[in-house]
Amino acid sequence: MIQPALLLLLLAAMSSPVFGTEISVLEGTSVTLVCSYLGDRKLETCWGRTCGTFQCTDPMEDQSKYKINSEVGTVNLTILNLKPADSVSYCCRVYVPGWFNDLKQFYSLRVVKACGRDLLYGVDFRGNNIEYQPLKTENASRCRQECTKKDNCPFFTFVGEKADIIDNRNKCFLMASTGKITVQPLEHATSGYSLRHCSGKVTYSTKKYNLVLEMKNWTESQVYCRQHYTNLSNIHTEQDWKEVQSTLSHFNGGVWIGLHRDKPNPDEMWRWSDGEDFMFFNWKTGYGGQNNHDCTISYSSQWMTVGCTAVYQYMCQRVQPGNGTTEKEYELMPGPKTQKDAETDCKKINGRELASICNQKEQEAFDEVTTGNTWIGLENDKLWKWSNGEPFHQWKNNMGDGNCVQLDSDRKWTLKDCSSQSAFLCYGDERPLNTTGDLTTPVTPKTTSHTSTGPPSIKTSTTTPPTLLRTTTTEQSTTSTPTTTNGQSTTSPTTTTNGKSSTATPTTTNGQSTTSPPTTTNGQSTTSPPTTTNGQSTTSPPTTTNGQSITSPPTTTNGQSTTPPTSTSSGQLTSSCPTSPDRKPTSSPSSTTSPLHPDYLHYFNESRSWINALKFCKSHHSNLVHITNQTVQTDLTQLLANVELACGGVWIGLERSIFEWSAPWLWTSGDVDKVVKYSEWHSCFPLNPMNYHCGKMVRVDNGELKWLDASCHQELTFICQGAL
Repeated sequence: MIQPALLLLLLAAMSSPVFGTEISVLEGTSVTLVCSYLGDRKLETCWGRTCGTFQCTDPMEDQSKYKINSEVGTVNLTILNLKPADSVSYCCRVYVPGWFNDLKQFYSLRVVKACGRDLLYGVDFRGNNIEYQPLKTENASRCRQECTKKDNCPFFTFVGEKADIIDNRNKCFLMASTGKITVQPLEHATSGYSLRHCSGKVTYSTKKYNLVLEMKNWTESQVYCRQHYTNLSNIHTEQDWKEVQSTLSHFNGGVWIGLHRDKPNPDEMWRWSDGEDFMFFNWKTGYGGQNNHDCTISYSSQWMTVGCTAVYQYMCQRVQPGNGTTEKEYELMPGPKTQKDAETDCKKINGRELASICNQKEQEAFDEVTTGNTWIGLENDKLWKWSNGEPFHQWKNNMGDGNCVQLDSDRKWTLKDCSSQSAFLCYGDERPLNTTGDLTTPVTPKTTSHTSTGPPSIKTSTTTPPTLLRTTTTEQSTTSTPTTTNGQSTTSPTTTTNGKSSTATPTTTNGQSTTSPPTTTNGQSTTSPPTTTNGQSTTSPPTTTNGQSITSPPTTTNGQSTTPPTSTSSGQLTSSCPTSPDRKPTSSPSSTTSPLHPDYLHYFNESRSWINALKFCKSHHSNLVHITNQTVQTDLTQLLANVELACGGVWIGLERSIFEWSAPWLWTSGDVDKVVKYSEWHSCFPLNPMNYHCGKMVRVDNGELKWLDASCHQELTFICQGAL
């Protein structure tokens, strides 16, 4: 049972609205948010979910839930008995005489259950030290393990090696609560909670798979899946594999799955279409630890190799399928044993194995139940492999050549040339194609940077090969007769409307056949005819107005056919280019999405402050964009290729603490990619380290996008990342 604690969050009254990091608090505790301001007299203040333009909105009025204590210089909001519903933003407004002088302090609360897994960077927890002297540890994860060992240690703070006070460097402060915890920003500090109340379990939901009987190369298949479902198929568990087999039970051909690599190098990492590595590694130093040992222990949330005859405690695991789920549960065995003896002992109970760690989520669950050097089942036998055979795979003995993976007719994973044409397997629920800016696509963390040897680029093709019928969700499907042009046969795509399937007639132009896709309007399907210009056929996209589809004719200029951008009314999002950021839109903000890297990135053409842009994204279940690798940067470059950015730039999800001018830059997420590792800073960075605490992206002379610091009050357009 978690004892309620008073969590005191001390916020200084500064002009920037950013505190620096979202802080997790445990369910069942109480939290006091302290809003402070300078001066010797009491000012009018308010607390609300938002600060509004002139006054707080959605104020804290429930006196059984919220307590407000106002004094000279401070106004405290106490939230009692925290529940998940309290995981929202809070704003303190201090009314300062004069125009636009009010101080606003924003805070984002995240309420978690008994297990608080987050490491809070740049945050110092204050309490009563339970040790006479702080412990010396290597990192915050090791400090957390030390706290977890102690029954009377609910939370901790680790101070890094760059701390100003030399005596505090690499020190671990284990603390007990007397009913109050003070939390304050501190550079080079990392804080968190004991894992004693965590379960050591990871649960996976079985995916839903969809067979698409269209012949496409690997890249085209991935794009199609992202547009119509979630992504090209990932297969992680036995339950996933059973679902795949069931989906393909009446189909004998080969299908693309989402596994691929960039180059035909044996050391090249295989990745799934969502960017997750097929084989997860978490080495402390270098690949394989670089010390010529063949067995592995997990140590302070990282791995190192050791001699297999050494003795350590060990971790067993059970993998149990459920109703639409798979659960992996870790069980710590005190040992000590050699690696082989540990593996044998785990297997004494049916269904148990020496533990594997296949992703960061599993590493965190593993750390919840271990407090020291612990055997895991990773062994080196020419290649590093898990003793229990994970991750799940069905590689063919003679795998072949290629950089993309296909399930062959024997349902084995076979390497194929990525430019080969094949049916393919998507996962996720089916949804309409995004043609009017409807932002309903789930998050796609990464896309593949294709090279000449990796997955091919997308062909500008608008036709479907005649060899297979396109799958529909209706009972009737009608495919038009293919048109033969210069010896090539082309079939128009099928559109389903009100249970009937109709096909548009292709147009032949100088030996090339092009089909204009039908548009669905009030349950009826209509096709806009293509326009022929200098032997090229161009189809204008439809305009959607109050549920009716109207096609704008293309414009011919100097022999080139140009199509007007899609426009919408009735408050629907549009994919047209944004208006000038200096203009104030009178309707909901418009969004631009990339046509080839679909809907995980959304550019909005409304100018807002950084915090208001963040709140807009979060209110739509997304976040300001996190650029954690080159792939996301490349996708953003493509997204904004035809967008004329104002000289001020565009907001991204970078922030840093307002309390330290040298505080590190962080992403607004609460995951492992929070700390900035990959970067594209502008050569002029930083512009103002004393007063600029938010991050934006600007276009430089050569067209590249670079990052800069900026005032959080500046109003810019912004980019959300995620499912809106």
